[in-house]
Amino acid sequence: MTAVRCTPLVLVLLMVAVPATSWAADDDPVQGGAVQDVAVQDVTVHVLTLVGKARGRTDRELRHHRSGLRRLAGFRAYRLVSEQQRGCRWRSDQSFRLPNGRWLRLRPKRMTDDGIVMRVRIHEGDEALVDTDVRMGERGMLVFGMPRQNEASNGALLIMLKAGIPPEVGR
Repeated sequence: MTAVRCTPLVLVLLMVAVPATSWAADDDPVQGGAVQDVAVQDVTVHVLTLVGKARGRTDRELRHHRSGLRRLAGFRAYRLVSEQQRGCRWRSDQSFRLPNGRWLRLRPKRMTDDGIVMRVRIHEGDEALVDTDVRMGERGMLVFGMPRQNEASNGALLIMLKAGIPPEVGR
């Protein structure tokens, strides 16, 4: 069973993202699927923060994601707010600053036959908006839709998360 804690928040899964194992499996690299024998230290994590709007143009950098986002999130236009990419050590927390005082904290936990298992946490101050484990398949991507700060806000904040093994290392 997957441990999930969410406050008012929409969680949209795009492509391949499957709930992972229980939090009790933190220190067991085999639980939840057969572990691949990978000689890799890092996972590349790519975080895009964007705003979805009912009208307008989509930024050039997001055009190849637009049809999938439109199907799942329902907006016609998307604007890129920030883009962060970095390597993360296995079983080490990595923090990404998000707009409006929010933080994304990730911990790549292990590699299985089905993909990368990661802990995902989104915080606003001391409050955890999302606190869950996910398994992201090859070329998988997660999209989290954040609640609007107020009714006057212009669009909805979306957080796209992709993770993979650096191509130069291979498997």
